[in-house]
Amino acid sequence: MYSILSHYSAAEFAGVAGFLLYVFNYSMLSMRRVSGDCIGYYAVNICAASLVLIGLSASFNLAAAMIQTFFILMSSAGIILRLYRAKKTHYQTLTGPAPHAEQSRSALHLVDVSQGTGSPDRVYG
Repeated sequence: MYSILSHYSAAEFAGVAGFLLYVFNYSMLSMRRVSGDCIGYYAVNICAASLVLIGLSASFNLAAAMIQTFFILMSSAGIILRLYRAKKTHYQTLTGPAPHAEQSRSALHLVDVSQGTGSPDRVYG
């Protein structure tokens, strides 16, 4: 068995580890063990895409590299957006909502996320 494992490079093992992270993360999302709104979901995607990119160094494929780069960029944007929203929400908690916020909230019938029952991105009518 050692001779079989020695046939593969460390980069290929990193690529397989990235694949396993993708499968784990997507499975957890599908089974509702993790939310697509949490930063951890995006962080695992970044790690998985980075590992797959390392794996591609052993056997390069331009299309696969572009997909992994896209996942890294979009997951990074997702983290930044969620951190920005969390900071904005924290600031509004300290200062109070804007005068027009209560009116637009009731008009859109948004779920109250302070109770952990919804997402700020979802609008329910």
